[in-house]
Amino acid sequence: MYVAVSTIGKKVCGEAFVMRRDELFDEVGVYEIGGGLVGYVADKSPDGCLDKEYIIRSIGINRVVCTGAVAFDNMLIVSTDSPTLSRGDSRLAQMLGFGMESRARVSR
Repeated sequence: MYVAVSTIGKKVCGEAFVMRRDELFDEVGVYEIGGGLVGYVADKSPDGCLDKEYIIRSIGINRVVCTGAVAFDNMLIVSTDSPTLSRGDSRLAQMLGFGMESRARVSR
């Protein structure tokens, strides 16, 4: 999964980062392993990236490890395989008309 991040400065690809909720600004921030702020999840993201609202709902108090995939001047696209942000098959089960009780069985 890919996430677009509005960065403060230019970053390089391949670096490891940590994504977590920033309660002070009510945003999802991306931080260097040492704790320095890289930027916040972008309000608008390119096709193929997870949207900001979904990330805010999914991340909760969790921390997600991600890696820089594509770097631009003031934007970084990071990739992650974290189950915290994975959509799974439960969304598909609801779209097909199965109820909430079958959600756990389908997503396994």
